[in-house]
Amino acid sequence: MLLASGRGSEIYALDGGRVLRRFKAGGDPHREAEVMRYARSRGFPVPQVLDVMDDALVLERIPGPTMGALLRRWPWLLPAQAAELARLHRLLHTIGAPPGSPVAGPGDRLVHLDLHPENVLVTSAGPVVIDWTNAAMADGALDVALTWVVLATSGGTGGSLFCRFFLRHFERGSLVGALPRAAAFRLADRNVTDGERDRVRRLLERYCAPD
Repeated sequence: MLLASGRGSEIYALDGGRVLRRFKAGGDPHREAEVMRYARSRGFPVPQVLDVMDDALVLERIPGPTMGALLRRWPWLLPAQAAELARLHRLLHTIGAPPGSPVAGPGDRLVHLDLHPENVLVTSAGPVVIDWTNAAMADGALDVALTWVVLATSGGTGGSLFCRFFLRHFERGSLVGALPRAAAFRLADRNVTDGERDRVRRLLERYCAPD
């Protein structure tokens, strides 16, 4: 049974408390499995990888909605969930990237590069982060700035209000410095729509225009 379909993959329910994440195009399930197991071994909340195929992963099924779905149902939880997303960023960036990680910029931290409310599952035991396709080595500021770009320019991820609450948990100056790199990364994503590309460029012009 199809549970969810995103830009890069589809999620199917399997028996025994498992799900199949099938990649639509591109992606490397073997590399993604490695980084998920690595992050999990360092105490970061990640689904357990049960099996790896050439075009799919079998993962434990995590009971709970995405953070985005939770907020669409209970919008008054937005400030607390924005703080939780910021906490997940800070926790992730305490972890050094594993050897052989793709390099996304200066720095040696493990970065997710797609860490927004639709990629966080909210459970009774705490949040769990999914979709590690873009994971790489860089500095934490790039990761946070990319979340800023996604929140400010895409629909269905909590919107501008969530973005404002999220950014309160970081020093804005350091993120503005990383914003051009984050915007370039986002614009290189073939799944980004033309409308989103225009909004990314406007965001960059607003914060990084020459004096």
